[in-house]
Amino acid sequence: MSERVIVFDMDGVLVDPTDSFRRAALDVVERFAGRPGRPERIIEIKNEGGFNDDADVALRMIEELGGSATREEVERLGWEIFWGEGGEGLIQRERWLVEGDLLERLSEQARLAVFTGRGRRTAGHTLARFAAQIAFDPVVTSSDLENLKPAPDGLLRVRA
Repeated sequence: MSERVIVFDMDGVLVDPTDSFRRAALDVVERFAGRPGRPERIIEIKNEGGFNDDADVALRMIEELGGSATREEVERLGWEIFWGEGGEGLIQRERWLVEGDLLERLSEQARLAVFTGRGRRTAGHTLARFAAQIAFDPVVTSSDLENLKPAPDGLLRVRA
């Protein structure tokens, strides 16, 4: 019998990214488009598929609103807003979604793993802040993969 593994995504599953990643994306959109984007547009674009990275979502929204920016400009400003000075940016607004001892109880029944579109630094920071006592094994991030979501490479790495 194979080992039981529960694989978690981070954004929208373990963590609410509304006031962190998504707020940073909207701030970037407003800066480069000259007017605000709609928060629900982020979800609409992500639901189309192929837009796992918020920088790509922001760039799409900027273009839709008639603005102009390079992906590098969008990423740079987004990270400045998200991290802030010394980690005091919007990352501090993240909200952990898992209540009580649910993860501890699940870890008694199965190995817990994470497969996220976040990079290693961001995922590590958030897990250390909210779930340092949980042994996620492995934590697979976008930093670890050549083929990003929705490619199955991360899930295959968890299974290995």
